[in-house]
Order: sequence, then structure tokens, then C-alpha cells
Amino acid sequence: MTKDTVITVTYKELPKDTEPAEDAEEGQDTEEDGHVRNTVTFEAGVGVTVLSDGADVTNGTGQAVDGTILFTVIPTNGYEVTSVLVDGSIEARTTENANEYIIENIQTDNTIVSITTEWVGVEETETETEVETEVETEIETETETEVETETETETEIETETETEVETETETELESESETEAMTEAHDITETREVNGTVVTVVYSSAAFDEEVTLQVTELSRTETVIPAEESATGEETTQYDIVHDVSFLNAAGEEVEPKEGYPVSVSMDYTFVEEEVTEMEVVHVPDNGAEEVVVSEPQGSSAEANFTLDSFSVIRAKLAVTNSGEGQEEVINDPGIDLQNLDVTVTVSKKDADGDISTETASIKEGLIAENAPDIEGFSYVNAKVDNTLVEAIRQDPVTKKVYVTTADNQLTGIQIDDSKDIVLYYEAAVETYDVTYTVFVENEEVKENLPADIVGADQVEAGDNLEFAFTLKKGYSIQSVTAN
Repeated sequence: MTKDTVITVTYKELPKDTEPAEDAEEGQDTEEDGHVRNTVTFEAGVGVTVLSDGADVTNGTGQAVDGTILFTVIPTNGYEVTSVLVDGSIEARTTENANEYIIENIQTDNTIVSITTEWVGVEETETETEVETEVETEIETETETEVETETETETEIETETETEVETETETELESESETEAMTEAHDITETREVNGTVVTVVYSSAAFDEEVTLQVTELSRTETVIPAEESATGEETTQYDIVHDVSFLNAAGEEVEPKEGYPVSVSMDYTFVEEEVTEMEVVHVPDNGAEEVVVSEPQGSSAEANFTLDSFSVIRAKLAVTNSGEGQEEVINDPGIDLQNLDVTVTVSKKDADGDISTETASIKEGLIAENAPDIEGFSYVNAKVDNTLVEAIRQDPVTKKVYVTTADNQLTGIQIDDSKDIVLYYEAAVETYDVTYTVFVENEEVKENLPADIVGADQVEAGDNLEFAFTLKKGYSIQSVTAN
């Protein structure tokens, strides 16, 4: 098949449609002793102590050695541990030792262990009955040893006994009231961290009739840079739009809401935003779709929002910060550094038409890889990977020269690459395509309207492939010939 092919039609039976198959392709620290250590962060509720390697790591950090950490969770008197979750969703595995847990296969410093507790009350030992029995025995003894049997004496003893019994009853009632007060409502605090957003809730234990667990899921996140000339403030700004689904789940995994009259305090701390926040709006979107603005302006300079909710569903936050450029002034003023042309050396993998693969190195400018991938004659860019993980962009610190990549799932947090040659750009042999034109003649004259047949066929074909086409002949016409050139 050559370019500008012209087909003279030969008719045959219409084949079944076929669809071409598409192939879908989808930092650790080593100590001098040879062991790899990673930091593990512990977030604990009230009434619990967490120990690891003999140290108190409650609301602190511990060290995983060669990917494994052991820790002990000790509840204080009156509290019970309700959950020990790794990264907000995975239950930590217990060992044979009491209250001891183990986490394995830790490879980063981002592991977070969340521990929640519940107040169950203090077991009280009843001693009032014993005291009452002793008092009654003493009274009976005194009565038996009394020589006088006069009515006045008996009346005094009865009166004293009634007074003692009444006093003991009042004491028991007061003790019961104190016990009930201890087991009544108390505050429960839960915290979850998802992709740099820390969500903390404080609610009354009476808000739910069953044990619940906080669940936070990030639904979407966008970051938009507004140039100074388009910004209302005349300065370059960055706008964030973050959407989370916040809910409470019971033991069956069903979403439950707090009871009426028990509002829940919520803190959303967007810790990935390091600059001073100039604009903030947080909106609660209940299931009925009636949006409720819960925060309308920044509550200080940090990206933290505090509010209360009576029900839970989607929470959307819009933040804006001014890009001050702090920390870059020295670099920008250094004429020896060209920020627009920071090249990174990467590996290129080329697969030719026979399936043979060859590799070489090449330079690429930082930014989106698909836009900056070098042109290689005879080959087409496919994708880029680091250790079989698809990556979309490359960034380089102009001062330290450290290289970072971002993925499609997380375009905000860069992953540091020790050797930029670990970034592999994949290419495949380019395939030339040819245009196909169908021409119909009736009695040696070309016709372009009211064709005698409905033609079904491809408009383009790759070099080396077969071209298949078909048509349905209308009544009153017959086929004279079909040619291709």
C-alpha cells in the first residue's frame, strides 16, 4: 500500500465489525550498622500509652528497623482501645504478647498509626453492704446487753437504728449518682491524615448509640496558579480546591450520623499549604445537596479551618495563597542559573519494529514529560516510568540539583529520585499511515452523490497492514470492477 491510494470498488459481503485491541499499560535511610530505619508516627486518643523499644512514643514517633516495628498499647484505668489503624484504614496485627502489635514491610517515613479509645468506666467495689451489716450487728449487740427494757430506751435504739439506716441509704444513692456521672458523656477525639490533610473530630460519647470510627477519603484536589496580571491582588497567587468525604462508620461498615443535639467539632488542617492563606471558604455539602458555608475567611495565617457539624458527608475547601517567591531570590538573581533551561539526564528505552530493545541516555527539560520528551527519528514516545510506576512530570531544585517526579495520582507531592537515570522514557517504532480514498464510477463517470452503494471502510491504514472494506449495492446496479492503486 502506498500513499494516496485510490480504490475502485469490488463488492462483497459486509464482514462483522471488529475493534482493534488496545493495549493498556498501565526514601529510606541506612545506618552504619547496615539496618534500614524509617520513622513511624503515632497518633493516640486520650487514656492510652504507646511504648516502642522501651520508649514512650505516645503522640510521637518511633523507628521501624528493616521495615518492622513492634509497639505496645496500654490503656489507662477506665479506657478501652477500640482500634489501631495503619494509615487510617489497615488494622495493625497483634502478636502473642498482650497489647502488643506489629507492622511489617514499612518502606517510607510516612506511616501513621492511629489509636482510638473509649471510656468504659471504672469497676467499683461495693463496701456499703459490709458496713451496713457491721453497724446492724453492733446495734443488735448493744440491744441484747441492755439491762433496762423501758420503752424510752427501746425507742431511742430504734430511732438511732432508723437514723443510721437512712444515712446509709443516702450514702448509697450519692455513690450511685457519682458512678453514673463518671460513666456519662465524655469527649472522644479521633484524628486522620490523608495526603497532607489532617482531620480531627471531637464528639460526645453520647452522640452515638454504638461504637463508631472516623473515615476520611480525599475525592479530588486541584491546584491553579493565577498569574499576577490576571490576579485581583496584582500578585501571582495559587488557588487550591480540595474535596473530602468525612463520615462515621459503625462495626458493620455502615455510615451513621450523630444524634440530634450532639454537634461535632471538626478541624481540617491542610498542612501541605505552607504559605500564608489569604482566602478560605469551607463548604459542607449534605446528602440533600443544600450547601452550607461553615468557614468564610481565614482563621489566622495557617491553612486550618475549625467548625462544628450536625451531620457528615462531603466537605469542600477553597484556599488561596500569595506566591511570595521567598527562598528563591538568591537563585533568581544568580546569572549563572537559568531557571528556564534546567536539563535532567534520563534513560531512553527504544523498541523497534522487530521488538528489539535498545537503551541510551538523553536530556529533558523539567516539566511535563509528554510535552518535553525528545524527538527521536523513527520512534514515538509512549510513557515514562520509575520502577514500573508511571510518572508525568520532572522537577529539579535549582540549588541542590535534586530531582523529583510526580505521578498522575499525586501531582502535588514530588518523589525524590536519587539518580535521574532511573527515570525511563519508553519509545516504540513509529508506524507510517496512509490515507485511503474511495472513488465510485457509474458508466465510466465519477459520482459523488446518490452513490449506488454504501461503502464501509477505513480512511487510514498503517504501512504493512491489509485494508478491508465492504459495501452494500443498491437495487438496479451491478459491479463491473474493483481496482486499487
